[in-house]
Amino acid sequence: MKRTGYQRKSGVNAISEELEQKPSYRAPFMRRRCLMPGTEFMEQGMLFRLPEERLFAFASLWEEWKGPDGEVVQSCTMLTIAANAEVEPVNDRMPLVMTSEAQYARWLDPELTTREPRKTAMQPIGDGVLLSRQLKKQD
Repeated sequence: MKRTGYQRKSGVNAISEELEQKPSYRAPFMRRRCLMPGTEFMEQGMLFRLPEERLFAFASLWEEWKGPDGEVVQSCTMLTIAANAEVEPVNDRMPLVMTSEAQYARWLDPELTTREPRKTAMQPIGDGVLLSRQLKKQD
């Protein structure tokens, strides 16, 4: 079984506001949600993280499909959302970062199959929460 980035005729990231409209994301949004752990993310040469390098999760979708050679491929994509105040100067989008057990549970709840009940989990991280630093060439 091959594992790779999301390759279902879409980009590397999924725009969270379009999940129910895009055919390549509709089924994974309803039934194949996942979390990818992280401690930081990078946007346009800037590194963003939580204080004390706390662990968080990126809201993501996974998919399993057959490639042209018939081999099963597992792939995933990270969701993006409108940027918060810290990220907006370098990019108008940012990963959908989740920081609480309640957000994780809401995102992964198999009973929730539409956007409306998940809205509380699908919010950008609050302004003033992320720390950032410019990456140096040796980073």
